[in-house]
Amino acid sequence: MLKISPDNTKLLSICCTFRRPTMLIDMLKTHYTTRSDDTQILIYLHDDDPYLDGYKKYINDHNHIIDRHRNMQEVINHVVFDLYPNIEYYQIICDDHLYRTRMWDKILVNRFVEKSNGWGFCCGRDLINGDNWHMFQHPSAEIWSWKMAKTLGYVYPRKFEHQGFDYYAKDLGLSINGLVFVPEVVIEHLWYAGCGKEPDENIKEKYSDEAYKRAMRALDYWKSNEKSIALKNIKKARMEEL
Repeated sequence: MLKISPDNTKLLSICCTFRRPTMLIDMLKTHYTTRSDDTQILIYLHDDDPYLDGYKKYINDHNHIIDRHRNMQEVINHVVFDLYPNIEYYQIICDDHLYRTRMWDKILVNRFVEKSNGWGFCCGRDLINGDNWHMFQHPSAEIWSWKMAKTLGYVYPRKFEHQGFDYYAKDLGLSINGLVFVPEVVIEHLWYAGCGKEPDENIKEKYSDEAYKRAMRALDYWKSNEKSIALKNIKKARMEEL
């Protein structure tokens, strides 16, 4: 393991995992075999996880944190702003993703800079919806820049929990011409691409009707109360880059 710092890390992948120690191992294997040397991954574990002992059998070989239970939004914002700020790019990744493309990080970052100079969100294919990303244009395993997070004061709005990030990222990305899709990169999302398993406890909880309603309320709040401020601040920051 390398120490995570802006000096040796160009992109930091952040994985918030819960109750899935075996599935996390599969994701990590694909991450390590496809990433570049200056990309690292951080695993966030919850101290109330009933499967924590399963994680502890191998987690010391990986950059990780064991801390209080946080929802995914809280984990991402905590890691980016409180623990590891100033890294040029970050990525949200789930324990049910599999990286399928070598050098995915370099490809995504290069295209991100080329298309929007690092503003918005950039993603590859996740193989859901019959491998037709354009059906809904929802980012998956997306990357973003520190400069955008710093400008907004958040990565994902703080009223979100764990669902609806893709709706938000699509909305903001399209609003600033910064929704960058890179079809050459494949990061498969198993539960939605057909992993052949019945929904586990995480899926049942996080994708319940009530969880969806809460996510849409959070999105509506952001649109009504925070979006105009976000767009104004991004516009100002982009002008200062010129």
